[in-house]
Amino acid sequence: MIAKLLKFMQIDDATKASAATLSALLAPRIDGIIDQFYNKVQDFDISPHVTSQTVVALKVRQKQHWIELFRSQFEEDYLRNVRRIAMRHRDIELSP
Repeated sequence: MIAKLLKFMQIDDATKASAATLSALLAPRIDGIIDQFYNKVQDFDISPHVTSQTVVALKVRQKQHWIELFRSQFEEDYLRNVRRIAMRHRDIELSP
């Protein structure tokens, strides 16, 4: 299943290497990027689940997700985590 999905998404060894390089470039800037993202999210009031109380935890989770994404080899553990996140978004009716 994973191999078929990666082939469909055109994720090969070169893509994985590029993601690792991008991770190194992103690392020193990730906190600022995430801060800007959540400032925008809060400005648009897109979900009752995104409050000043939850943003701190959401930023930690978002950072972890991005780090895992760019360092990922797109193995089963990574895909299982992405599915869990997607299901949580569905459960709280958070629009993509």
